[in-house]
Amino acid sequence: MTNPMGESQSMAEFWGKRWNKLIQTLLKRGIFKPLRSILPKYVAMAGCFVVSGFFHEWLMLIIFAPLPEDIENEHCGQNQCYKLVWGSALLFFVWMGVLVAWEFMFLPRSYFKKSTLFYKACMGCVAMVGCPFFMAPYVHTTFFKDGFLGYFMVQPIQQ
Repeated sequence: MTNPMGESQSMAEFWGKRWNKLIQTLLKRGIFKPLRSILPKYVAMAGCFVVSGFFHEWLMLIIFAPLPEDIENEHCGQNQCYKLVWGSALLFFVWMGVLVAWEFMFLPRSYFKKSTLFYKACMGCVAMVGCPFFMAPYVHTTFFKDGFLGYFMVQPIQQ
């Protein structure tokens, strides 16, 4: 995966074929296909984004929720015990689902075969509207500073 956002011709291609293929496959098999057998395509797609939003809410709970003993003993530093805003990840994924549905409803299929840089820039800017909802917990905590310790585990080591 060199640059999934830059190589994608549309938001649908980015989320459906290029970004996090493991989770995409799980959502497609476990959520989209069962829902698609009984509901319209757009509803099944929206269900995938909603489930992904709830999954990310759960992940943020695990990563960012302070332990009860930290709160009681006042061990929380200025940025360590961040008060989670519930629903922010869900809101981000619902917004992404709206953008993908918009593409399917209002743009002809042939448009994506010749997607322009202008379209990519416009959709990128519109998509960025939702980013603060997703990134807030990461920015307001020491996640990036502490997470950097594991950076070597997720990046290939150059020889």
